[in-house]
Amino acid sequence: MFKATGKKNALIIADHSFFCTTMQPEQALDLIRHPAITVDFPTNWADLGSGSGLFSHALASLLVPGSKIFAIDKNTGIFERHQKTNEVIIETMEADFITESLKIHDLDGILMANSLHFVAGKIDFISKLSSYFAKQECFLIVEYDMDMSNPWVPFPISFHSLQKLFQDLDYHFIQKIDELPSRYNRSNIYSALVKR
Repeated sequence: MFKATGKKNALIIADHSFFCTTMQPEQALDLIRHPAITVDFPTNWADLGSGSGLFSHALASLLVPGSKIFAIDKNTGIFERHQKTNEVIIETMEADFITESLKIHDLDGILMANSLHFVAGKIDFISKLSSYFAKQECFLIVEYDMDMSNPWVPFPISFHSLQKLFQDLDYHFIQKIDELPSRYNRSNIYSALVKR
């Protein structure tokens, strides 16, 4: 999603791409599996910062046929199409989900896998996303469990900080789903479901 350039930074890999290429599809699936997602009727989701589509496809495997996922990224050219999507429509959309107003509405959920840490003003950002939902707001978050920033994770958000962020915005259901060790740093990767 973001890439450093230049000789000095030649070995720096885009954070989202690193995250997706080192994680296996089964791990991605385990991180986001939750009863609130695996409902028995079609739902509409957006994957903000979809990258290669690792989590878009994991989410598609949990949704029923007829559901739809908007896979949104600044560079949709790296999105990998799979033959099997569980009869779920995945529509790619090229946009900067942080700064642009997105042409999406009536969502049942928003997935942000390793993308929220690129957002500086998280309170205003989450408030903006609220307008994209149909009724009840549901966020599915995957992030590094740390608060110390670095060049690859400029605005990190630990699970503790995530809880505070959403509690301050009057969200009352904030549940950690799973976590696993990160190859990127010493912090774990966690997943969480947030509903108002």
